[in-house]
Amino acid sequence: MGTLLTIGTRARVKIRDKNEWAFTNAELMGIVNDILENIYQTLVYISSNLVYGEGNITTTADTMEYTPSFSHNGFLREGVWIDGEDTYLVQLSEADKIKYDYDSTRNVGYPTNGDFEDWTGSDPDNWTKSANAVTAEETTDPYAGDSSLKLTATGAASQSVRSDAIAVVADKQHYLELRYKNTNGDVAQYAIYDITNSAWITSATDLSNSLTWSAKQSLSFTTPSGCVSIYIYLYAKSDGDIVWFDNVDITTLASTSTPEAYYITEDGKVGYLPVPDDSYTIHHLYWKPITVMSDYNSDSLPWGGIFNQYIEKMLIVECLEVLEKNSSNQMALANMEWNKALNMVYARGLRKEKQVSNMFSVEGI
Repeated sequence: MGTLLTIGTRARVKIRDKNEWAFTNAELMGIVNDILENIYQTLVYISSNLVYGEGNITTTADTMEYTPSFSHNGFLREGVWIDGEDTYLVQLSEADKIKYDYDSTRNVGYPTNGDFEDWTGSDPDNWTKSANAVTAEETTDPYAGDSSLKLTATGAASQSVRSDAIAVVADKQHYLELRYKNTNGDVAQYAIYDITNSAWITSATDLSNSLTWSAKQSLSFTTPSGCVSIYIYLYAKSDGDIVWFDNVDITTLASTSTPEAYYITEDGKVGYLPVPDDSYTIHHLYWKPITVMSDYNSDSLPWGGIFNQYIEKMLIVECLEVLEKNSSNQMALANMEWNKALNMVYARGLRKEKQVSNMFSVEGI
């Protein structure tokens, strides 16, 4: 491939035979590094395979950052996507990148009869009421469908209905979603119980006063290790309280169908907002950084020797200009070597860009 020492020695001879030590090794090495940088910028501009790199990064579910599984000291480039997923990543600036998720579904685990449409007499199917709870089918002002749950505490506080067991995923963030309302001065509550571990995840918790049907509540909780099933409890807090519930369900955030910001930190980690829900393989494309020449006697020139003749000719041109000598002939030869080198570069191949519409860009948000 040729070494820095080889082209430096030849250049010295061609510059001035009788004074071949007009330049120190360090000075020649500095000139060559400048030439290499100019070549590198051209190779980046035309997306040459010679300076192109790629590798995979894998996310860790429910963590804020993950460490790249490959080393990329070069800068990342446009056209990053997730292999094997319905997700496409468009790179912007280092501080402002967007993750697009085509899949808008969420993992929904409706409690059976969470919409309170099924009843046996005055009891909602698939819900078990406590001893002093009175339940009734609300058909006059249901939130949705034909009926909602009306719950009254009689003779004792904290009267409830309890769902049948609901399957969940351990060690994962979930959301209890519901609608509710209460009579003036009364309080609706909810609680979440870990059946697997026989422990409360969320003990009885007040819901804000709402005399009309509330907005949808998304009440976050994280399932403990090993937890695979839960109960949902709905309460009327105090003796005599009257409350209503409807559209109760459990969700886990699988994807949002909205852009998610992510970023690359100074120490080479990639951070996601919000937290990725699963392990994704991110396929990153990047430019391999140029290797600076640092050892005059042993360093080899990069890119498989394609540019060796051009580098040598340009080294001679630069030295002749410093010595205030005519460099036109050597410049002509350098141009010829440049054209030959570029022909070989194109033969090695260029990277095709992955095109996306404006829909998947910042302007399309």
